[in-house]
Amino acid sequence: MDILWLPGTLCDGRLFAPQQAQFGSHRTPNITRFDSVTAQAHSIWQHTQAARVALVGLSYGGILAIEMIRQYPERVSHLALLDCNAGHDSGERQRQRNQLITRVMGGNFEALVLEQLKPLYLGSRCRDDEGILATVRDMAVEQGPAVLARQVKAVRDRPDQRPFLPSITCPTLILAGAEDALCPPAVQHEMAALIPQSTLCLVPGCGHLATLEAPTQVNHALTELLAH
Repeated sequence: MDILWLPGTLCDGRLFAPQQAQFGSHRTPNITRFDSVTAQAHSIWQHTQAARVALVGLSYGGILAIEMIRQYPERVSHLALLDCNAGHDSGERQRQRNQLITRVMGGNFEALVLEQLKPLYLGSRCRDDEGILATVRDMAVEQGPAVLARQVKAVRDRPDQRPFLPSITCPTLILAGAEDALCPPAVQHEMAALIPQSTLCLVPGCGHLATLEAPTQVNHALTELLAH
């Protein structure tokens, strides 16, 4: 089965290393080129030769996955939305993202990554896991501030995707950490209620990076999804 792994902000294929090792698929599109969700999703399709694919997206990657299935629903066989929020930003959240862009472009990039990483991204059972911290830090530093600015703008300006969710008909997994501070359980329950063929899984002790924090649980859930 063809699987596209869509990583989150400032991440690359390393975000899905435990999953790619199990499923034998390493196709991680470049999601760094555009500051528009619509344009980035369209670009991914332009570079995808397979007629049908399973989409696995985490956070920003999940937002892209929803836009991709909106653009070409007939090309998506399965959908996994991990630690994702299909809603749009409030005015306050947009203001916070604008401040983040200003700070990042002001030269405080690596310090900002370290400042936000542990309290916002990791759950209690992995908050001090040096391996995960190093992986996420390395991905972020390699992507750099310009990529972050583009991706933050794309997320800031995205439309509300929730009205589209009831039209998704393929098997869908909605999975997130029960301690995800950025996309909390209430958001996951809302999406699950809107997508008819969806299964909801909340992982105890896990934060925003479920693929690295809880690889066994994520791999099991993906195996169940792809079996349908």
